[in-house]
Amino acid sequence: MKVNDLIYAAGFIDGEGCITTATSNFRLTISSTDRDILFWFKSTFGGNVNDQHVPKNPNHNIAWKWILCSKRELHLFLKAIFPYLKLKGSQAKVVIDFFDKYPNSFDCRRFRKQHNNDYIISKLQLKSFKTDKHVFN
Repeated sequence: MKVNDLIYAAGFIDGEGCITTATSNFRLTISSTDRDILFWFKSTFGGNVNDQHVPKNPNHNIAWKWILCSKRELHLFLKAIFPYLKLKGSQAKVVIDFFDKYPNSFDCRRFRKQHNNDYIISKLQLKSFKTDKHVFN
């Protein structure tokens, strides 16, 4: 992986990305009307690209979403871009720390019971970042 790609990806995540949780997993998303950049993320880092919103107004563009929710891919991606994140470093660290603590969770569809309490704590931490003001790392 090229350092320039990691730096670019980190900047894009800081500006447009969303690190959050789903029902039983962490996820990273980017929404954009620029489909090509999202397919670059997919081809470089994995994940999927979906159409997020098809507007009723013909003057508006289709919005696309890149989603990275594979536990292994997400962990590797966040660890790779972590040194270059400015705004979302604290959020990324929550997810990285969880997966560092539970590396065997990569093979589980859902988190096991012993992981669940830590997952809930991590989920609450991520939620608190959404309401707090941004802090540069």
